[in-house]
Amino acid sequence: MENQKQPSEKILNRRIDMMHSTYYWLMHFDMNHPQNSVPTMTGYSMFDGHPEPRDKMQLLMKKIIMLQTTREGYLQKSDRIEIFGKRGEILVKNQSIHLVTLRRKDCTIENDKLKQNAPFVLFLDKFYRMLKTGENVRSLIPHADTKWSKDDYLKPEKQYARIGVDEMKLNVYCTRLMANGHSFAAANAFCNKYKEMFFTSQNPPL
Repeated sequence: MENQKQPSEKILNRRIDMMHSTYYWLMHFDMNHPQNSVPTMTGYSMFDGHPEPRDKMQLLMKKIIMLQTTREGYLQKSDRIEIFGKRGEILVKNQSIHLVTLRRKDCTIENDKLKQNAPFVLFLDKFYRMLKTGENVRSLIPHADTKWSKDDYLKPEKQYARIGVDEMKLNVYCTRLMANGHSFAAANAFCNKYKEMFFTSQNPPL
């Protein structure tokens, strides 16, 4: 009697570094798609000999864009793609954190901490709106900041990691702006802009 065949799992093997990758993703393919020959495939965020960027959120966003724009078009061939993140220095699959599930037309953020990351939530919202309208999502690829200027203190998107969606922290930050020489008008404008971007119903962190 022949052994019953188990579901196949193909691993992307471009000299990946499975042990040190920050993220891995499991693609569940639509087996009705003519180009799909295996039900699942696993990908990893780090290649052997190529260290990952320091900014792991930017790395996550770039990998999501890659899953749509790569020649193979993985997102459009999948029923769903589950993305996981490592807990410690080494990636251990059965200890990894389920971060987000991508589908062709929508997604689910699975991790509570990630749901509070407003820039990431806004990124996903724009990503799927661009898919719906047929725009090229490559324009969303984030670029690492290599310079810092004093103007960044008055840019809400630069201060989200410090303030989050905590109104008390926002008030303390604005008070410090004035204590460090910024005018009341500048601090007030920052406060209003920050609330508009991250506290209003139009752009809420989930």
